[in-house]
Amino acid sequence: MEQVKNFGKVERFGKDWWVRTDPAVMMKLKRWFPRVNPNREGALVIKATAEVSRDLEWFMSRFPMEMKQDQRTLMEQEAEEDRSLEIDAQEIILGGSLKRELKWQVPEARPYQIIGGDLALRTGRLLVADDVGLGKTLTSLLILRDAGLLPALIICQTHLTNQWQEELETFMPWLVSHIAKKGSPYKLSKYHDGRSPDVLIMNYAKLAGWAPAIRGKIKSCIFDEAQELRKEGSQKYEAAGMVADLAECVVMATATPIYNYGDEIFNIVEIYAPGTLGDRDEFRREWGKQMGNHLGVKDPAALAAHLKNQSLMIQRTRKDVGRELPEAMKINHNVDSDDAEFNRLMEGHTRAAELLVSREASREELFQLSGDFEWQLRRATGVAKAKFVAEFTRTLLESGEQVVLFGWHHDVYDIWREELKDYNPAFYTGQQRTPAQKLLAKTEFIEGKARVLCMSLRAGAGLNGLQGVCHLAVFGELDWSPTMHDQCVGRLRRDGMDVNDPVVAYFMVSDHGSDPMMADVLNIKRTQSEPFIDPNAKLLTVKDQESGRARKLAAEFLKGK
Repeated sequence: MEQVKNFGKVERFGKDWWVRTDPAVMMKLKRWFPRVNPNREGALVIKATAEVSRDLEWFMSRFPMEMKQDQRTLMEQEAEEDRSLEIDAQEIILGGSLKRELKWQVPEARPYQIIGGDLALRTGRLLVADDVGLGKTLTSLLILRDAGLLPALIICQTHLTNQWQEELETFMPWLVSHIAKKGSPYKLSKYHDGRSPDVLIMNYAKLAGWAPAIRGKIKSCIFDEAQELRKEGSQKYEAAGMVADLAECVVMATATPIYNYGDEIFNIVEIYAPGTLGDRDEFRREWGKQMGNHLGVKDPAALAAHLKNQSLMIQRTRKDVGRELPEAMKINHNVDSDDAEFNRLMEGHTRAAELLVSREASREELFQLSGDFEWQLRRATGVAKAKFVAEFTRTLLESGEQVVLFGWHHDVYDIWREELKDYNPAFYTGQQRTPAQKLLAKTEFIEGKARVLCMSLRAGAGLNGLQGVCHLAVFGELDWSPTMHDQCVGRLRRDGMDVNDPVVAYFMVSDHGSDPMMADVLNIKRTQSEPFIDPNAKLLTVKDQESGRARKLAAEFLKGK
């Protein structure tokens, strides 16, 4: 009997497979494993995931190679784990049951929410990217039906800690929760009659202080508004990775997984499922597309499909789950601007604009100038049109409606406060620093004591309750991120709104200052976010790139002088 040819050798070192084979097979291996890396010893190194072990097992059926028996057994076990996970995940997505005993049930949960919770329990790692308003909070909480995943940690934005605790008390009253009161660890049991809480809730700012103490002790983590982790290297990013790495189950929840540029999804995936998209160089090579100084994704829809196929992401639209709402009407409204006020605020900044355009300053100086000039130009733009924005808002209020008015700069809020004082405006901005202050503003608006709610563009993500009293949004200032505008609209367009009275969002755009360029830049960002969130979305024309953003703003400013 002819002996089977041996084409090389495969070894396992830690979390990598090392493959040594002849050049012809090596070429085939590189085609099958595009993320493979050569090392100095002549081996090809492949990150050892369950999926890779399954593919390697198939490859070795065609090209047999030498392997130690214990490592072959490990490969076969991991390959079988991947096959089993794929089958189970597909059954769950199609409505099948979770093959796992759970201590508690939540009868109020909708079928699609149970599917998301079950999928997270089966995979241990999941990004819940459902549409705004579909109940990602409850979907995420459903992992806590398994008592083995306690204690749990919920990380959310500051203004949402009470809302998460209320959701827990509503749907899982048997669990004891605690909201972290300080940025450093303390004894939790003294607040609960000597019992440690089942669920610890904290904002992102506190996570860095707590992470070393709770690492390895937390069995499950839920990261709400996970776009907060889009930038690697920050304290909260490193702390999130520290806690998630040793947790048995990690759920990321966000309707905007791509906040600005496509590479942000890599950073998020690295927290809850490290290595599944390769390292950063591999991601750049296989998925990336350079967009000025930023790394985008050349095919966002394909990347989203890949994450779904790997059961690393679940993403349902309202249409998918039969909970459709009327689409929001988005109207660009050209608004006047006070040229004299704009020029007054920009007086003395001409030289900075000239330095930015000419690049005559040092690298460090240009970096500082960029931030200062952009902030000042956006502030001047907002202030110059603030009275006209208030005038437009007043016309809506005079018809008996309530309005959520979005802005960014404190100077702008001050003008709106004075111009709209007859309507007792409430404020939900960075100036209201505590959750109690923000809750008061929300309550006054919902109860009708305040007819207009002035809200920061980047405050209130995930906020619930406004939709019952308001369907009008006015964007008095613009944000660089299009998905942030969508998040803002989502405060009003969600379950509980009057379906006969669709949300109308007015975007106040002036012909001066930063507005024209911001409107253009928002287009390129949509080419990244929209196809990822909705694979059927049409790509918008790329009109600009964020590279040298401040320099381009400076050039436009000088043109108008």
